[in-house]
Amino acid sequence: MRFLTDALARRAPFYYGWVVTAVVGLAIFPTVAYRPAIIGLLYPSMQETFGWSRSSLGGAVFLGSALVIVAAPLAGRLADRYGAWLVLNAATVLMGLCLIGLGAVSKLWMFYLLFGVGYATFAGVNRVAITSAMAQWFVRRRGTAMGFVTLMLGLGFIVIPLLAERVLDGSGWSAAWYVLGFLMLAVALPGGVLLYRNRPADVGQAPDGRTPSDTVAVAVADQGAATAASEVQWTAREAARTRTLWMLVASISLLEMSRNGIGIHMIAHMTEQGMSPTFAAASFSIAGVTMVPMSVSLGLFVDAVGARAAYGVAALSVLIMGVLVIFTSSNAMAIPIGITMGIGAGGVDMIMRIIFANYFGRASAGTVMGIVTPFIVVSLGLGALISGVMYDIQGSYVPVFWSWIAVEALAIVILLFVPPPRARASTADGELAAQPAA
Repeated sequence: MRFLTDALARRAPFYYGWVVTAVVGLAIFPTVAYRPAIIGLLYPSMQETFGWSRSSLGGAVFLGSALVIVAAPLAGRLADRYGAWLVLNAATVLMGLCLIGLGAVSKLWMFYLLFGVGYATFAGVNRVAITSAMAQWFVRRRGTAMGFVTLMLGLGFIVIPLLAERVLDGSGWSAAWYVLGFLMLAVALPGGVLLYRNRPADVGQAPDGRTPSDTVAVAVADQGAATAASEVQWTAREAARTRTLWMLVASISLLEMSRNGIGIHMIAHMTEQGMSPTFAAASFSIAGVTMVPMSVSLGLFVDAVGARAAYGVAALSVLIMGVLVIFTSSNAMAIPIGITMGIGAGGVDMIMRIIFANYFGRASAGTVMGIVTPFIVVSLGLGALISGVMYDIQGSYVPVFWSWIAVEALAIVILLFVPPPRARASTADGELAAQPAA
């Protein structure tokens, strides 16, 4: 395995980080199986089979979110200390096995256990591993590289919901879970095991494709552009003491809570409003088609103007999507819903993996992401649970969906006031002094 990656790095006419980008893209492609597109598609059939309630789905998502409290910090520390190779591949295996297991459930507790563990691995471990991986290999072109990773996520949104819907119609929900599980293992695992390397230095390279000997010289020539040499490195403890980190966590958590509160249940709501299940599922594929060009464009936008501005664009798109979902009245609404979802959901997922590394550096990217991920993912679980409970009480999603629109607006307002972190440097007498972040 090491011989293979060393040979590719020496002979390839391009930076090996782009091979890593492709591997990470293949790892993220099948994770659509744990996203609202699939959960909202397959769960109603399971509900019909077993007589489960809508709030049971929210409870399973919340359980998975709660498990992230333990899983994400551990994954972050392991990724920073030993590299993301083990974390990334272990997450792929566990997610795939849980999907396969979901095809054989017969009791609610089995669904809670398998979906909860799989969802925690997807939302916590996999997210941390991917963030750590891309932070190590790219600095100056981090946004562009993550844009290509998100492009693969967009392709997943195109392919996987339609595949799941086809299998569901032909063979039922059990077969659909089996297909998704085996697809996860077949697509993500070979490249992750054989081609992924933890850091550029492992193949004699430096971040962004520069050789270790010229990194410092290029940092000077770039006149202040972010490079491996100029990037300010924070420890996780230092980052946790900043107002910047916790305001970002508040904004992202509120946005994710509302996005999941609508997203997990939107297919059920749209079909209740008269949209056919096929068109409801197709809205996610439209989102995937939109994500393919938008992911690269937003990645370039991040590198040009910064992650916070790009995140604001994505957050506004999420809000617009929620309003469109509320007013769903025909199959044609799948098109604007899918377009705004592609811009919003794709942008949020991508930029969230970038913004903390851009603010606090790559040295502790896994640990920092491990700290913030539980807050974000528990918010995801709360959103799904609250919407399910409110539906069971009120018999409609409309009131709770409007509440989520207000929460999304609050998240955008908080984002506007997030200050840049101030880097801390040692003074002559050993005290820490504040400096503007690079």
